[in-house]
Amino acid sequence: MSSNSTTQRLKHLVTNVVEQITGGSDRSDYVGLEAIESWSGRIRATQTGGKSGNKFKPGDVLFGKLRPYLAKVAAPKFSGYCSTDALVLRPSTRITTSFLLYLLIQPQTISRVSAATYGVKMPRVSWGYIQSLEFSIPCVIQQKLITTFLDHETSRIDQLVEKKQRLIELLDEKRHALITAAVTGQIGLTGNSLAVHADCETKKPIKHLFSVSRLMVNPQSFGEALVFHYSLPEWHETGNGRLQSVKEIQSGKIFIEGGEVLVSKLNPEKGVVIHSKKHDVPILCSSEFIVLKAIEGSMHSRFSYYLMSSSPIRALLEASVESVTNSHKRARVDQFLKHRVDVLDFEDQKYIADFLDVRTSQIDILTQKSRSSIKLLREFRSSLIAAAVTGQIDVNKWSNTGETDRRLDHIEENSEL
Repeated sequence: MSSNSTTQRLKHLVTNVVEQITGGSDRSDYVGLEAIESWSGRIRATQTGGKSGNKFKPGDVLFGKLRPYLAKVAAPKFSGYCSTDALVLRPSTRITTSFLLYLLIQPQTISRVSAATYGVKMPRVSWGYIQSLEFSIPCVIQQKLITTFLDHETSRIDQLVEKKQRLIELLDEKRHALITAAVTGQIGLTGNSLAVHADCETKKPIKHLFSVSRLMVNPQSFGEALVFHYSLPEWHETGNGRLQSVKEIQSGKIFIEGGEVLVSKLNPEKGVVIHSKKHDVPILCSSEFIVLKAIEGSMHSRFSYYLMSSSPIRALLEASVESVTNSHKRARVDQFLKHRVDVLDFEDQKYIADFLDVRTSQIDILTQKSRSSIKLLREFRSSLIAAAVTGQIDVNKWSNTGETDRRLDHIEENSEL
């Protein structure tokens, strides 16, 4: 940072505003933590009231103190009220709103705050710790120069991310349509067809085709071991699960063997279905999944995954929804398992599964390239913010030399390898 910078504690730069209100059904300006996009500073949508929260106004910065490693930080341009799990920080005249946002959302800050959390299941960080953080702060004129640069550069990156995300959505739609057409016989792969209709004469309840695993475990029971964890946030981010330390997992999970089909009962219209794989470490999944294991001889394992990914099954799952909140819909497992489906001959199931393995793998390769590109773009975005707010780069020189263009070209080349 330049010689004009001064080191200051956060408490001398902002005021922690606590003005609690209770929202009514006539209010639609509530911002929950789930509405704040991780690492981007974006607010996806507001919600209808009915909850208690803290008031905020334009110019304030919201900082999620629950699970701070998710980097839920935003600067709303409207008045409203937010979750009590978010701090409402009002900048003093010594720091601009935009600079404060970038300062708090940079990886170094998030890492420092995350290391100071308390609580196992719901880790939080206290205002007492956050206010003690020290930062090197340039003058307001320099802050505005830096944030103008970052607004422009991060907007470019965000547009590329959105383009990649839209491509993933289109590929997912194509994949879903292909799977549905194959398992329902619309593309004539076999002489038979699968139907899920009320007027079918030969059909079996789902519960007679699959066993359901409900073995809940405490991840801490595995000691210091690594586990492979299938979670909904990770699936939405990467399309897969990942290896994790049990210390990172804060609640009970379902123990699985690998090979089961995991069907999300949460917001079933999103169609989250995973064919779990075997691993050399314990395998866990979120309790938001219905864990289905095909009964041998009745259902082919891979066909079961494609069946559960099809539109007719998704419709049955949506028809089983009973619990609805502002942000969540949840299907009842017992209701879903009662639904009946027609079942193809086992050899036909295998034939269709083999066909879909080949066709979907081609789509999955394109999807994975887009996901890899998004990951690299987000990493570049975070590193650029950190470099700019800490004075590691000269923002004028960076812009004049076209460094962002070179970095973006390099990311595109790497994601295509």
